[in-house]
Amino acid sequence: MTDTKGPDWLVNYYQRIQSDATLAFGRRDSITNWSYTILAAAIAAYVGFFGSGTSVIPLGRFGLMVGVEFVLIRFFFQSMIAYGYFLRARYLRTRIEQYWMDSNPTLDQIKHDIKEYDHGKTIPETGRNRLSGQIRSGFILILAIPTIPLAIELYLAYSWIYFVIISCLLAYILLEIINFRTYDQMKKRKNEQN
Repeated sequence: MTDTKGPDWLVNYYQRIQSDATLAFGRRDSITNWSYTILAAAIAAYVGFFGSGTSVIPLGRFGLMVGVEFVLIRFFFQSMIAYGYFLRARYLRTRIEQYWMDSNPTLDQIKHDIKEYDHGKTIPETGRNRLSGQIRSGFILILAIPTIPLAIELYLAYSWIYFVIISCLLAYILLEIINFRTYDQMKKRKNEQN
């Protein structure tokens, strides 16, 4: 990279942003892998509760699956944040590569992008949706599978307490959505060049 045009700081910045992209993508993959592990353990425990010699009450089984949903929902939003960091780094990396190849964008536009998206901690408009990206990466299964035992438990032991617990889960989901939308490093700002 020593023969690239532009100042030395840009080469160093590119290398740093490349490391940021790798770290963010690795974090997203780790969160997904942990989610699968937790889901598998929870399903195994849930099925084991129906074995002979176990005396777990239906509310206990239901509580296990709701608790797993709480954790998996948290992981889902953390994974979307990691994906946002990856998209930001990839956008800046692509812009720098375009500058090196065609001088379009200009160095001043690159500086503007760095100030806006890296220093300003906003997410550029890349045409990629973080929510659909996470769903396609497998989180739809991770979030949907625990709802099957929840539905089974609701059917087996219909009680008002279950609906209170589900209401708490829905309130938690709403809180996570609010936290995600107001997280200062995940705000979207449209790129003026697009």
